Amino acid sequence: MMRGMGLGVDDDERIEEITRQVKDAIANPPEATSMHSGDNVYNNDIDWNKASQAFSPQWIDWDARRGPIAFDSEPYQLEFALNSSRKLVVQKELTGKGHIDLSNGDNCFCAGTFHFNGDGYLTAIHLDSGHYRPSVEHGRYLIATLIHNFYDLDSPSGKRNLTHFLDNVIVHVYNNQTRLFDACTANDIMTGRYAARLRQREIEEQQRLEKLDRINVLKSLVDNLLQFNTSEFERLKKQSPVTGKDGHKAKVAAFQANLAALEAISEIFHGRNIDEDVLKERIKAVITDTKKAADMHTHTNIDAIVGFFKGGEVQSDSQKNYANFVKANQKLINKLYEPVANNELRF
Repeated sequence: MMRGMGLGVDDDERIEEITRQVKDAIANPPEATSMHSGDNVYNNDIDWNKASQAFSPQWIDWDARRGPIAFDSEPYQLEFALNSSRKLVVQKELTGKGHIDLSNGDNCFCAGTFHFNGDGYLTAIHLDSGHYRPSVEHGRYLIATLIHNFYDLDSPSGKRNLTHFLDNVIVHVYNNQTRLFDACTANDIMTGRYAARLRQREIEEQQRLEKLDRINVLKSLVDNLLQFNTSEFERLKKQSPVTGKDGHKAKVAAFQANLAALEAISEIFHGRNIDEDVLKERIKAVITDTKKAADMHTHTNIDAIVGFFKGGEVQSDSQKNYANFVKANQKLINKLYEPVANNELRF
């Protein structure tokens, strides 16, 4: 039963908005859903003889303040189908008539289960037909049909019933992403709030996957930088130069410092909520330091003399190796400097 159902100016504005939504839904019905085979389909044999009944307006007339059906004071469930003729058909109590029977094996605009409380009032709508698998759009059309067919919104009673329906009847909708049923109010369905939340989740999931792809690119670059710096560090460490020992030690230390920085960066990939901008800046800094390490000359005077006779600067093995590294990883390095797209959510 309804209690404290007085209506004010805000309620009138809300009802006007719902009225517009109902007219829109009725004028633009979703495509009728066809019968599926596979999941949750146990018996596709159509029984044309099992009894059914029309939807009773008493089931959603809370303003009457009386229970329309006793049901022995126990909650009850009845399957329903909004068939291709746009007629809402409900199974009769204690019959096995299911969604296929109720829709005569044809396409339908919605199918599921009505849940009633012990007083016989509608409490929930489960869009749980495994044969027809209705979407949120089909649920919206069902609710619009109930409001359009059974409520006089010019009357105080009709307005009170509508308000109670919107705020208290819970609709269970199958979520294809989570593969679970979401529960929301009839109001969330009619106003499009639930659909907007679904869209928001889709965008967030898309953004999460896109970010994961970008992070994986950065991880590949860091792995390759680790491999290059490790190779140079080990190669130089094995050498024992006769001259330029101090410069050689400094160069080995520079590559060793790069390895420490890269190991620290690698730990970031194990965390959550990675800040891409901070990560990129740290990788850029290591690339700069890697180039500096590769450019360090351990035999400055000898290199200058050789370069004078050859007519140009002499490239060390590290510089040649770094040039090859950049060439091999140019695409990954380019990604490092690409801005992140700002996919703002808009409704």
